[in-house]
Amino acid sequence: MEKALLLEPDKSNARKIKSSLRSAHFSVATITTCSELKTSVAEFQPDIVIFNVATANTTYVEVKQLLSEFPNIPVLFITKRATSEMTKWFGFPRVDIVGLPIKPNEVRYRTSRLLSTWREIRGTWQERRGTWREIAAHPEHAEPHKSTWQHLVPSIHNEESGRIDAAKVSDLFGIPLAQMAQIIGRNLSTIHKTPDADSLQPMLADFERIAAALLRLAGSPEGLRIWLNAPNPDIGGATPLATLKMGKRDVVANLLEDTLLGHPG
Repeated sequence: MEKALLLEPDKSNARKIKSSLRSAHFSVATITTCSELKTSVAEFQPDIVIFNVATANTTYVEVKQLLSEFPNIPVLFITKRATSEMTKWFGFPRVDIVGLPIKPNEVRYRTSRLLSTWREIRGTWQERRGTWREIAAHPEHAEPHKSTWQHLVPSIHNEESGRIDAAKVSDLFGIPLAQMAQIIGRNLSTIHKTPDADSLQPMLADFERIAAALLRLAGSPEGLRIWLNAPNPDIGGATPLATLKMGKRDVVANLLEDTLLGHPG
């Protein structure tokens, strides 16, 4: 039986949510204050936390500090401000948000969906991360056209060769091909002639890691480009795109993988 920890000071809300979750075979523990959160997580060991920010009399900064102590647990927020602020801080798919007024059935649905998505992604990325890092450490052993280079983002692969295509990566990331050539340290004319060359695959692999993560997190190519161009506090306020242009592809890739795995930097 899956376990949910519900932080809800309002007894009426807590009763309704608890009843709805139990109908989905959740074991539910309830608390009413943030001061109980850390101890309750340690004792109850929930699979997911449901946190009513609107009635918990706390700030987003306090919530962030509390939740940073257990980064492997997904969190469903109930809040008056049903915005993306929390997901920016903690990283989707770890977080989902439900707005007010409370609808117990929606809370139950989102709880089940978030928990299922989180488990699936953690398992998938744990497996793939090992493959990616092995290839990064030993690119001379990589065979781009074979199974080690999984087509995680089909849109950036050449339809005929199956290999990652620098021109398609350039289009997805919104980077001119000339800049792409500079980033991966190759001549523009060479990339233009054979954008899916075997020799390019070790450098382009990091771009696929980044694209695969961002399409999960942002949900669309447009969201991917927005994230790349937004200042990021985890890399000193620089934009991820600027970091890529400095040749630090692995920094951006690892940042995203850590977010997906629930280990923010």
